[in-house]
Amino acid sequence: MASTTMRRLHEQQIVEIHLEIDDPAITCRVASVTGAVATLIRQDQGAEKLPPAATGHLVFEHQGTLVALRGIAASLSEGEPKIEFVVIDNVVLPERRAAERIPLAATVRLRTDGAEETAFETVTADVSISGALVERRLGMPIEELGMELRFGGGVAPITCRAQQVGETPTHVGIRFVEMPPADRARLAGIIFRYQRASLTPRSPSGLVTARR
Repeated sequence: MASTTMRRLHEQQIVEIHLEIDDPAITCRVASVTGAVATLIRQDQGAEKLPPAATGHLVFEHQGTLVALRGIAASLSEGEPKIEFVVIDNVVLPERRAAERIPLAATVRLRTDGAEETAFETVTADVSISGALVERRLGMPIEELGMELRFGGGVAPITCRAQQVGETPTHVGIRFVEMPPADRARLAGIIFRYQRASLTPRSPSGLVTARR
């Protein structure tokens, strides 16, 4: 099962490792996959070496699905950015939940092409790996828009284009399109941290705040 799931990875794909000690996510690029072992290249090559046999989850997006695999991550050698991640458990997030919309608090900045001066902001009611439900704002255009998704905490915004796919009197449903692979990997990691609920604090409003 694990090796079958690992086939969803491809070389140069951007993924994240989330250690069980809840350190910041480690962003990596896939170098190779053999059976249940993925060889990864760290993007933050100057960071500290991993602790021996660090347990955690390999998190990535596959065709609109959030995948999280439990395993052991280890640095291959001193001074090298390579990590081996060995899967020791099956998929930990059922696929029926992967596209689940979750109540993440985020600020959304929308703008039409070449019209930064007319950009406006709204907030999310919920977010999934493929889209979000945002509060309707007066004069909100319905065409495809440039979008920034900000989760706070000094984290760089996630960028993409937004397509409207539905609406209610109070909210608008949007689909994320043309999202860069690095941002899609970061969004998958943010959602995974929410679903790993025991390690995710709640804000006074009851919404979950993203941690990186």
